[in-house]
Amino acid sequence: MKWFLLCSIPLQVWATNTDYWAPEFHIINEGQFLVYFTSRDNTTKFMSIGVAYALDILGPYHALDRPLVRDTTQDVLDATVVYENSSSHYLIWKGRDWMYGAQLTKDGLSLANDEVALLFKNDLPWESYIIEGPWVIRRNDTYFMFYSGNEYCTEKYAVGVAKSKSVLSGWVKKGDPILTSGYDFKGTGHCSVVKDVDGVSDVMLYHAYAAGFVCNGNPRLMLAQSVSWDNDGWPYMVDN
Repeated sequence: MKWFLLCSIPLQVWATNTDYWAPEFHIINEGQFLVYFTSRDNTTKFMSIGVAYALDILGPYHALDRPLVRDTTQDVLDATVVYENSSSHYLIWKGRDWMYGAQLTKDGLSLANDEVALLFKNDLPWESYIIEGPWVIRRNDTYFMFYSGNEYCTEKYAVGVAKSKSVLSGWVKKGDPILTSGYDFKGTGHCSVVKDVDGVSDVMLYHAYAAGFVCNGNPRLMLAQSVSWDNDGWPYMVDN
């Protein structure tokens, strides 16, 4: 296997060189490759969201010398991109208690304006004090946001879902999580939902611990599970 260094941020620019989280790869406009990531801001000491870009998928990638999203009062992380059409896309990320969203410029390298929307907060018992790891897909005319709640290092970590007709408003949660710990795997969460090889079926990729080996330095496993849709238009997990 051959490995490639995608990008690096020189120390003293804006971020530390030792604290990177949650990289996510996107293609915005044909021929432009971007990696959104989180690092600790040297100025605020909070986690902030940066972006690096390249014209070739293998790089070299060049990170902007400024955060894309910075908050002086809290950590912001877990950025993902929602595509509305070829020229309109949005950044979604998590803060302390809320999911946030904002429109991106056409090149994906800046926020289009200063308008940041509050999408929804952690207000369900199963979510506890945290929601994170957003991933958004569009199905027909509705957006679905899959997200994780509760503490990742416990068996209570789970995946919930919310839906809306608009990216920046109107989000409604399903309620109970659609993916929770099972007999063999615990702490299931931080997912992506993609198409299967048939190009039609939906599959959720997520991480979990093997039963009896939750946290305490134990490795997490990557799992895949089929997703289907009920008559009310909500997703549910299918046993493989």
